[in-house]
Amino acid sequence: KKKTCYYSGVQLTLSGETALSLDRIDDELGYIPSNVVACASVVNKVKNELLEKNLCKGLTNTQIKRMLTSFVNIV
Repeated sequence: KKKTCYYSGVQLTLSGETALSLDRIDDELGYIPSNVVACASVVNKVKNELLEKNLCKGLTNTQIKRMLTSFVNIV
């Protein structure tokens, strides 16, 4: 039902960089309705890479969202 990316606000599509992807808010929990947000696949990929490299260590989900939104606006 969600038509825009939770992080960037871009319109979601069925393919390409803005394709619908589901992201877990809390990685310790599963893919349950209260723990997932709709986001663009490219944004989800960037978020995952940042987290894997511990570049987001100590940041809240809100801070990550702001950072990703700023990143998307620059690009």
